[in-house]
Amino acid sequence: MLKVRDNAFMNKPALTRTPIHEHLTERWSPRAFSSEPISKEAIVALFEAARWAPSGNNSQPWRFIFSTQDKPEAFEKMADCLAPNNKRWAEKAFMLLTVVVEQHAPGAEKPNDSAEYATGLSVASLTLEATARNLYCHQMGGINRDKVRETYNIPGGYAPRVIIAIGHMGRLEALPEDLQAREKAERSRKNLEEIVFETTWAEAAKL
Repeated sequence: MLKVRDNAFMNKPALTRTPIHEHLTERWSPRAFSSEPISKEAIVALFEAARWAPSGNNSQPWRFIFSTQDKPEAFEKMADCLAPNNKRWAEKAFMLLTVVVEQHAPGAEKPNDSAEYATGLSVASLTLEATARNLYCHQMGGINRDKVRETYNIPGGYAPRVIIAIGHMGRLEALPEDLQAREKAERSRKNLEEIVFETTWAEAAKL
């Protein structure tokens, strides 16, 4: 069960048209993180959730590099790969996780066209496991991918994609004022009629 948080923390459940699982409604991407440690058991569980995600021909094209605040030098090395505007809040999280995609299936001559899709499924599984454990994830595309590749000696055929801040939620007032305003902004999504079709493209499904 998800914990009830006090008023010092943000609660922003998704407003859905029909009820869905609480791990989906409660999942969101805060910027306010605390440095409270994550147990080794929980970290292993996140990677187990990712490991068992589906992939085409069981290719499992995802790779992960992670660092935690209990190893400060290694953690700072990963934080330095973030865009400055992300680093100022993301380095407060206990854990940073770099997601890398294997672009060719083993032994295949052509690129694995579903590698990005499968890696996304893997990260989604990890994110939901985090939510079930009262942890939060914030995915960041604002990273220096060349620096990631150089820092971690990532070989050709593998592409760094995002870095994810993972941790316990921090207090809103710990953020800079400009980010506090963004944190309070209402969550929104496109209507189902804009993304779900029937019969032909752009014919909105009658849901």
